[in-house]
Amino acid sequence: MRMIRWFWKSLAFGSLVVTVYLSAACFKTGRQVHETLKPPMTLTADYRQGCTEANIDLAAGRLRYRTYGLARERGGPNLYAEHLRNDYNVELVVVAGCVVTEELVNRTRGYNDAALPVIEALYGKGILQRVHKQAADQWKQSHPSK
Repeated sequence: MRMIRWFWKSLAFGSLVVTVYLSAACFKTGRQVHETLKPPMTLTADYRQGCTEANIDLAAGRLRYRTYGLARERGGPNLYAEHLRNDYNVELVVVAGCVVTEELVNRTRGYNDAALPVIEALYGKGILQRVHKQAADQWKQSHPSK
């Protein structure tokens, strides 16, 4: 009887030690325990769904890139989207504003991870950054600060 009681106490104490250790380790790295034990984004169903949607669009000849959040420059995203559409035949799709769910982030990342290599294969690596800089420079030229 003592042996069984000792076993359960040891098991409970061991679980407590592991929990405290994980909490302390996660606290030091700035992560929560539930985030540490989460599967990688690429293993989620939402990520895979985004990849599938991108492959369907690419097979149909549609080049799209998804984004969310508000633009940093005023008027910038319109010029950015116009340059992508008119100069490169890439449609910029805004899927949400600043408030997003984890599922939407995973789905968008999956879509973009599948679409971006095709876009860069056609127009060169870093094309989105170059077009964004071009749009920002154009906006700054047309809106000089006073």
